[in-house]
Amino acid sequence: MPYSEAAKRATIKYIKNNYDTITIRKSKGTKERWKKAADAIGEPLHEFISKSVTERLKNDYPDVYKELHFDVE
Repeated sequence: MPYSEAAKRATIKYIKNNYDTITIRKSKGTKERWKKAADAIGEPLHEFISKSVTERLKNDYPDVYKELHFDVE
């Protein structure tokens, strides 16, 4: 069954209301290297980046990690 315009609009609305979009600008080739690393450990790129940021906060800045409630994800 084809994806209807109504379903498309509903999906866009859901994403807009429930997710944040983050843009990262890095030098050419960085995305491909990160993607290969994520693939090597079996994760999607967005999950790899998210976990990397969270782990950095947890390990290097534990007070910030707790203050911003990353410990309850």
